Amino acid sequence: MNLYEEIINILEMKGSATIPAIWEEMNQLNSKEINKMEGIDLPSLRLMIGHKRDWFRIKGDIVSIRPEREPVKLIFHLSGYPGPEVKISIDFKRQTFILLEWRFGKHGAQRKPNFLPGSILEFKRELYSLNLWEWEKDYHSEGIIVDGTSWSVVLETKTTSYHSEGFESFPKQWKNLCRALMQLTGGALRF
Repeated sequence: MNLYEEIINILEMKGSATIPAIWEEMNQLNSKEINKMEGIDLPSLRLMIGHKRDWFRIKGDIVSIRPEREPVKLIFHLSGYPGPEVKISIDFKRQTFILLEWRFGKHGAQRKPNFLPGSILEFKRELYSLNLWEWEKDYHSEGIIVDGTSWSVVLETKTTSYHSEGFESFPKQWKNLCRALMQLTGGALRF
């Protein structure tokens, strides 16, 4: 976990905080783990946070995550021929998700073993590193494709919605998103 991710984790746990409070919390966390903070003093932390104004809102000495970067809901949809079709809806406020899967074919419904779901908080942490805020709106391959995979991702934050979709073309972080969704759904997501 890099220092910015640690700052985001602290702000998610505590809400808005002063830079000295963040620094103190980071020191406490790092005394329990590996000492990553060696050589980082309070003025350096202040500079680091100041360089990430696209992530952090700073008023005086109070720091918070920008509302347009704070996930509220994510909707993931994937379909291909001959299937499956998958929809996952994640509500970060309620800490819940719903997974719907449709399989088309002659075998009909198949009973799946019980899966142990992952952590929505861990998924949210991974989501920050995927940078969905920067994804293109459309990803499409050139040419005519008859049987392909279509997908869409809608990320709602406190103030903004980000939409991205594609057909047989994917952002470079696509596999990481799918891996994180598989961990969240306990491996139930198969495509």
